[in-house]
Amino acid sequence: MSHISKKIFYEDIRYALFQMYPNAYLATWNAAEEWGLVSETALDFRLFSPSFQQDEIKTVFGISLILKKIPSSFMYGTVVLKSQTGEFAVSDIHKTIIDSLLFPNLAGDSENITEMMESYFQNRLCDEKKLLQYAKKSGVPSIISTILQFKKDLM
Repeated sequence: MSHISKKIFYEDIRYALFQMYPNAYLATWNAAEEWGLVSETALDFRLFSPSFQQDEIKTVFGISLILKKIPSSFMYGTVVLKSQTGEFAVSDIHKTIIDSLLFPNLAGDSENITEMMESYFQNRLCDEKKLLQYAKKSGVPSIISTILQFKKDLM
């Protein structure tokens, strides 16, 4: 599959997923790909939503889906992106970091998370104030200290 046809295929899948799960958004590694925070492509899709009955793994269109049930209070920091085939929801760049720290098992391994953090702090969209606001909103105090430690280590 050529690079262009692969890109269109993944755009079609993301759009189809948004149609199947309208209250969900792409998160962690998949969102990090959208924002250019990781260099590797995930082989599956991670969708977060309070509408899911439980956490589960499904196969749809031959693609593995990881469905994560989240509290309604975690439904913030998402945007709708447009592709050639339609629209799909994804966590914004700041929420991508928060979700990846909250659910590291869905963000790859520690090297992937480190790459995300390094890329985030070098990205033109980096907004440390917003990132810390989101961290506070998550209700998990250790996320703030984790972010501050990553930033300190990167300096």
